[in-house]
Amino acid sequence: MNDNEVILAVAFSRESRNAARNAMAALKADKDGHPRAARLLRAVAAGQEVHAGKLLMLLRGKLGDTGENLAVAREKLEDILADYPDMLARLQEARDRAGESMLSQFLKTAVGHKGRLARFDEDRDAHYQVCGVCGFLAEGEAPERCPVCHAVQGRFFSPG
Repeated sequence: MNDNEVILAVAFSRESRNAARNAMAALKADKDGHPRAARLLRAVAAGQEVHAGKLLMLLRGKLGDTGENLAVAREKLEDILADYPDMLARLQEARDRAGESMLSQFLKTAVGHKGRLARFDEDRDAHYQVCGVCGFLAEGEAPERCPVCHAVQGRFFSPG
C-alpha cells in the first residue's frame, strides 16, 4: 500500500467508525427523548456513510457487476469466519464478557449470512428483517424472538 492509499484507508476507517457511532448516538437520543438531536445525528451519519462509500471506491476501484459483488460479500464473510474464532478466544482469555458475547453473536450471524449468500437466487423474491441488536438476518417476517440474541420482534427492521 502506498502513502496515498494509507491516507485514504485511514480516512475510510474514520468515516465508517464515526458513521456507526453517530447512528448509535441517534438511537440513544431518540430513547432519551431528543428527536431533533436524533435527526441531526442520523443525517450526519448518512453523510459519513456517503464519504466512506466514496473512499472505498477509490481504495478498491469501481464495484463489479452483481455476481462479482455477491462473490466478494461471500469472500469477506469467509475472512470473518476465519478471524473471529481467534479473536473470540482472546476475549475469553481476557475475561471480556461483553466483548465475548458480542463477537460470539456476530460469529453466529456471519454463519447465517454466509448461508443466505450461498442460497441466493436472483429469481426468487425475498424480503429480509435484520435484528437491530445482533445483526441476525431473518427471511420474511421477523421471528417473535431473535434466535441468536433473543431480542424481541420489535427490535427487527427492514433494510429496504
